[in-house]
Amino acid sequence: MKVGRDTVFWDRNRPGFGVRIFPSGTKMYIAQARYGGKSVRVTLGRHGVITADEARSQASRVINRIRDSTAASLRKLIDGHILPVFGKPPLLVVGRKDVAAFHAHRIHIPSAANRTVTLIAHMYAKAADCWWWAAAWKAPRTRTIPAIPTCRRT
Repeated sequence: MKVGRDTVFWDRNRPGFGVRIFPSGTKMYIAQARYGGKSVRVTLGRHGVITADEARSQASRVINRIRDSTAASLRKLIDGHILPVFGKPPLLVVGRKDVAAFHAHRIHIPSAANRTVTLIAHMYAKAADCWWWAAAWKAPRTRTIPAIPTCRRT
């Protein structure tokens, strides 16, 4: 099969598993999942060198490893940053000013501070989706909290 540019065909039965076809006709099996808010794509092998079933099995292992890393990273943010500061107050008590102050006090660890505020925003959004009382409740507007600039590692 020839294509005009790199094209990926995704497996309908295994999310995150697909075959990438290059304009040259080369076919590579890939796995893709999200880690740290970014998409991670791993090449598993060339079609013909490994079978689709072998690649699908590898993809499952790779995707599970990426998801486990994501869960561990989020748990570290919760245990190391959120719980020590906010502890156990009711969700309704924590407001934007609290989250902004929390963020500002972590200027020395900008990446963790920014990721933690994003995680807090996701936690509030999930709460609003799941609980009946959320319709009358206004979550803190964390989008208006400016991110702390970070230095890129080289």
